Amino acid sequence: MKPLRFRKKLFLYYSLVMLVFILVAIFLFTTYAYQNLVSSSTESLEELSNKTANELEGLLNDMDQIALYVSTNPQVRDSFRMARFNGYTAPQVENEIGVTLTSFLVPNKTSKFRINIFNEDRIFVSIGVPIDRSVMNNWVLSMDYKTWYSTLPITHNKRSISSIYEDYLTEEAAPTLSVYREITDPDNIHRVIGIVEIQCAYSEVQEILSMKNPSFSCYAWNPDGEQIYPLGSQQPALQSLGRQILFEPETTRMSGLYKDNLYAAYHSDSIGILFMITQSMSSLTDFLKPVILTILVVASVMLCISLGLIFLIAKKTTEPLLSLTQAVNNVSMSNLSLQVSTENNDDEFVHLNEAFHEMFHRLEDSMQSVVELKSHEMRAHMIALQAQMDPHFLYNMLTIIKTISWELPENSIGDICDYLANMLRYNSTYKEDYVPLEKEVQHTEDYLKLMKIRYEDMFHYEIDIAPDILPLSILIPKLCLQPLVENCFQHGFKQALPPWDIKIRSWVNDGKWYLSVIDNGFGIRPDEIEQINQKVEIFLKNPSANLSELHLGGMGMVNTIVRLKLLYKDNITFEISHPEYGGTCILIGGTCNAEYIISGR
Repeated sequence: MKPLRFRKKLFLYYSLVMLVFILVAIFLFTTYAYQNLVSSSTESLEELSNKTANELEGLLNDMDQIALYVSTNPQVRDSFRMARFNGYTAPQVENEIGVTLTSFLVPNKTSKFRINIFNEDRIFVSIGVPIDRSVMNNWVLSMDYKTWYSTLPITHNKRSISSIYEDYLTEEAAPTLSVYREITDPDNIHRVIGIVEIQCAYSEVQEILSMKNPSFSCYAWNPDGEQIYPLGSQQPALQSLGRQILFEPETTRMSGLYKDNLYAAYHSDSIGILFMITQSMSSLTDFLKPVILTILVVASVMLCISLGLIFLIAKKTTEPLLSLTQAVNNVSMSNLSLQVSTENNDDEFVHLNEAFHEMFHRLEDSMQSVVELKSHEMRAHMIALQAQMDPHFLYNMLTIIKTISWELPENSIGDICDYLANMLRYNSTYKEDYVPLEKEVQHTEDYLKLMKIRYEDMFHYEIDIAPDILPLSILIPKLCLQPLVENCFQHGFKQALPPWDIKIRSWVNDGKWYLSVIDNGFGIRPDEIEQINQKVEIFLKNPSANLSELHLGGMGMVNTIVRLKLLYKDNITFEISHPEYGGTCILIGGTCNAEYIISGR
């Protein structure tokens, strides 16, 4: 993976910080908005529950006010006393109190109510909301009347509120709510002579308790824990919570979260009814969704603007550093200087540039001193030069890597680097002037693999090492085979069309080992062979005087032959010939005496 440049890293780091900051801000804001919404919704539910309770209390108080006026009216009390003790009939009682009951309804504008006055002796008078007379008469004369009368929820000297029941005075039997008061004997207030019932249609209760907002729901329970609103719609979880609050002593208000619902409950002490207003949490999340979406859109726009600004800042900040980096990359052995403009740069980059300039000046002085020292030591290290690799080869390989890096896949570059690393490792070992033949062949094969990658199908090679030569571990001068193979590319193939072939063979015969390199190139002219032999003889006669001619770029074949002669003396074999099919064949060899074989193998 290609490493990121400093500018990209700086941009990515700042962008990541900005992104994390925005995400954290969105999270905190959303959390705050959600908690604030829950809190405000709970307060709204509490206010709504109080308001609803007050409205229903007002309705029941109006009904109780009428019941109280009727139950304490002297004429009503006297009429029911006469019915109890003097045998007044229902029509007589109705005539006596009809005008009085009407006076209660008209001034108070309570036509939505019905006033019923009755006793256990089947005296029943009704005025207000119309009734079905036949239904009333059948009810009064029925066998269930006295049982019904005895089971009415009457509290002595207090108002009583009924459960929701079906109206018994009409055929429709609509749901109805009643408030009761006792009528006592004027002469004995402890003696009950009748009951006042104020009836109100359940629709009036529904109008008060129904919620205009569909996300809200209202529930109501009477003091006995019976749900009076809504009818026929039971919520077991809320029913359990409502009863728990209803029977909790000294608890009038409570709110919170229960079963994915916000709730606010109010227990009215005056009428004993528990009111509960609920709101589903899904309605809150639905309300927050467009808000969150808007926030995300705004945050995305802000992030894009921020990233643009960060990019500009990173670019402006890193421009001097990139200029300095490019200048450093242009530094070479022949150019130890920096060409960097310090205009409009910060002081830090100016100081850094000056420090590099000073360092390169010192480095140039040091290198000059080293070069001078090396030139004095050159003649004293002639033999070490023979063990070093031809830098011309290294230069060629680097050029090849650069060339094929645009043509071959990345794994080929890796293979090239592996082969080249093996060769450099082999060449950089100065402890061994002579190596076993198999090592030299292996090193040469790395070079041939590099060439195979370079020329692909245009080049083929073959290595044939006789099995009987390997156990001998014959010593040969280090780097004596690879220059011969390299010579095929530098000279033999220059004027020959591909495909090119190189075959390396090694064998033992009559106590001598042989190594041949055969190519199908242009071939070596006779005069060139004569020049090579002359150079070898001149060097062997006076090595010190001719060392300068064997510089690193000119060792090649002559260097190989010289070092073989230094090792094997006159026991060396060296021939250059031309095969019948063309090309060149270079044959080298030596004796298999014990002095040239590694012991212990």
